[in-house]
Amino acid sequence: MISELAVIKVRIGKFGIDTIRHYMDLGLVVPEKRGGHYFFDERCQSDLELIMEFKGMGFSLNEIKTFVLYKNFGQFTDYEKDAYYQSLFMDKYYKVEQEIEDLLAIKDKLQVKLDGLSAKSEGSGLMTGINFNEIDMLKCIKCSGKLILEDGVVNRNQIIEGKLKCGCGEEYLIESGILQVGTPFRPASPIPLEEYVHDYIHITEPAYLEYVYKGGHGQSGNYLNWI
Repeated sequence: MISELAVIKVRIGKFGIDTIRHYMDLGLVVPEKRGGHYFFDERCQSDLELIMEFKGMGFSLNEIKTFVLYKNFGQFTDYEKDAYYQSLFMDKYYKVEQEIEDLLAIKDKLQVKLDGLSAKSEGSGLMTGINFNEIDMLKCIKCSGKLILEDGVVNRNQIIEGKLKCGCGEEYLIESGILQVGTPFRPASPIPLEEYVHDYIHITEPAYLEYVYKGGHGQSGNYLNWI
């Protein structure tokens, strides 16, 4: 016949040794010690089940410790216990309500940000430009020389921004996917380098970034000099 102590041992085994030791260190569970061994009785089993119940209601271990001490050492009438429980649960209930309101407010703010980013992403996805694979077909109107793309922003294999440069010195600006033929190149207003690099990498085709990196690395050792 299985002893009562063995049954209790089986029940507490589901909590795990490390968990029980942690609870013991906090004083949440106080088993009887005989020699070098701890013995868990029905009171320990009750305390462990109470801990799991309270954790399921959102109580922290420190809050549970206060309750366990009250339960084990307080000498109160049933009326006093019921009043204490009601106060404890009501206070936690209001705290949870406030946390829910705070989380809902955070959720709304996150949704606004996500909607804005989604709209921005959809807008950029509709933008069309010059097909990156067709650069070799473009020639300089001055000398018919080959044009090289510099400072390019490529999205979905479409050149959105940048300039085409010829060996003769002629430069052609690409703005919003449109090649400005006959329009002299004007440098854009300076913007912070960190912001520019982040936006550039985010929307530029990986294949073109690799092309720029390899070309720039071979000449200057710093790919940013090509951006």
